[in-house]
Amino acid sequence: MKDKHKSREQLLQTVTELRQQLLEMEQRKKSQRIMAETLLSEKVLSEAVLETLPGIFYLIDAQGKMIRWNETLENTTHYSTEEITHMHARDFISDEEREKVEAAIQKVFTHNKATVEAKLVAKNGSQIPYLLTGNLVAVDGHDYVVGLGIDITERRRLEEAFRDLFYHAPIGIFIIQNRRFKLVNPGFQKITGYDENELVGKDCLILAAEEFKEQIRRHAVEMLKGKTTSPYEYQFVNKEGETRWAMESVTTTTYRGKTAAIGYFMDITERKRLENQLTRAQRMEAVGILAGGIAHDFNNLLTAIMGYGELMKMDLEKNDPHYHYTEEILKTCTRDSTLTHQLLAFSRKQILQPTVLSINSLVSGMERLLRRLIGEDIELITNIDEELGAIKADKGQIEQIIMNLAVNARDAMPHGGKLTLETANVFLDETYGRSHLEVGPGPYVMLAVSDNGEGMDAATQAHIFEPFFTTKTLGQGTGLGLATVYGIVKQSGGHIWVYSEPGQGTTFKIYLPRVEEALSPTESKTGAIADLKGRETILVVEDDSTLRDVISQGLKKFGYGVLTAANGGEALLISEKRKEPIHLLLTDVVLPQMGGRELAERLSSSIPTLKVLYMSGYTENAIVNNGILKEDVGFLQKPFKVNAMVQKIREVLEPRDE
Repeated sequence: MKDKHKSREQLLQTVTELRQQLLEMEQRKKSQRIMAETLLSEKVLSEAVLETLPGIFYLIDAQGKMIRWNETLENTTHYSTEEITHMHARDFISDEEREKVEAAIQKVFTHNKATVEAKLVAKNGSQIPYLLTGNLVAVDGHDYVVGLGIDITERRRLEEAFRDLFYHAPIGIFIIQNRRFKLVNPGFQKITGYDENELVGKDCLILAAEEFKEQIRRHAVEMLKGKTTSPYEYQFVNKEGETRWAMESVTTTTYRGKTAAIGYFMDITERKRLENQLTRAQRMEAVGILAGGIAHDFNNLLTAIMGYGELMKMDLEKNDPHYHYTEEILKTCTRDSTLTHQLLAFSRKQILQPTVLSINSLVSGMERLLRRLIGEDIELITNIDEELGAIKADKGQIEQIIMNLAVNARDAMPHGGKLTLETANVFLDETYGRSHLEVGPGPYVMLAVSDNGEGMDAATQAHIFEPFFTTKTLGQGTGLGLATVYGIVKQSGGHIWVYSEPGQGTTFKIYLPRVEEALSPTESKTGAIADLKGRETILVVEDDSTLRDVISQGLKKFGYGVLTAANGGEALLISEKRKEPIHLLLTDVVLPQMGGRELAERLSSSIPTLKVLYMSGYTENAIVNNGILKEDVGFLQKPFKVNAMVQKIREVLEPRDE
């Protein structure tokens, strides 16, 4: 029984073990099924990943044989799966690049990874530039190269475009790394005068003028911090030692895999010069407006002072001590009137009476006067173009230009020297106009006045045409000589430029428009009218009460009947109410409510025999055109004396044939 019982237990144990084995077998089968499903999913996923990669995928063995690849390789090269199965990696590479690709594959096995750029050759012979990567992987104890190829056609195109831009750009382009030049294009070399070998490896601040280096450093720091910086300007020194202006813009980039800066560099010296010309022209225009306004108001005051002075002088005996005082007042006023004329000349508000004339004739006629003016220790040389063309300008104003420049040259040669006057026909083309603002192309007559005196630096030249600017000591000059020259030249439609260096002398070149008209006949001088007395009635229209009164008093002194009005409206009312004739209208040009020209036209319509005499100290009015007095217009330039006024009145009332 005992043995029987033992056999039964053994049988149960065997059955239990069998059951356990069956369960384990079932578990293993289930695990194998799950593993197979997982492997299948992973295979499907990996296949999907390989086919969606942004380039070609490849797995290569140590002999370079193709083991695995994606469909992109087949589509790119047009080789079939069967053909690629029997191919090596080198078969996709052109002969001239095959060696470097094979070297890259070997590098993967020695250094674990490598990259190389090469053209992938398709079955039809077409070639596509690719960046090929390689990494070392071990599969089942064997080493392989796994990699990805990226089409770099667009990158190559951009690189070629950048290369073309870099080497052919008209501006300078440079790359800086660690504060040193790494690359400079031909444009940069041309602008600076240095060749590539002289710049590459040098500190990037080597060209900057000392006073601008700190500014450039600040811009570099801001740029490296990622902040956007605007283009900035600074001065640099080229290889010839010349200081010039540059505009530079710098931004971050990469160069050979490391952070760098790329900059764009332009020579703006010419632009800065033109900007300075424009700034000076605008400044001169603003100062001219101010000077003209001052001169206009001052002319009224001077006219009143001179008028009352003359009236007082008429009532005094010559032995009266006040007679002498009055004469001194009038002399002072005369000097002051010269000052206002100079201010008006600078501000281009002088009244001009142009004629067609030859500068050669003016120079010849003034030669004796100029020799006395400059003194015996200065040699006067004239270089005259016998074929010189004519200009249309105010003769007195052009003579004033020559006189002022001669005096200026004399003062620049305290120990003697040479003063040269030169004339020539010139044609200023568009190229000259681009570098000289306000100059229109065309034929000109040039007058050059040169000396070999002390010369001027650039800072002085920037201010010489400004009124009251002078380099002379106090009391030795008003600073209006060159300002007057500038104003006359500009009002005459011309241009003036100065060329000077310290110790090398100075040349002023004046260009006046050349005309093809015949020279105007020489004016015959007529004597002054002896009898200035008159009995005619004159209507005086002047808004300045003081000036109106002195004019009225002066006319009455000479026997004229006088009617006065402060504006055009009052003048019209007086004319309507008056029964007796009005012989002459003496009116200021600029009046409130109604201008002098309009008033004259309205009065002349009702009084056909009315004579008109205008007076003004300003050119911006209706009786002149760009400062040129219109023909057949009676005009008195303020400030004027009483005698000059009645002289002009007699000329208007009783015109004489010349």
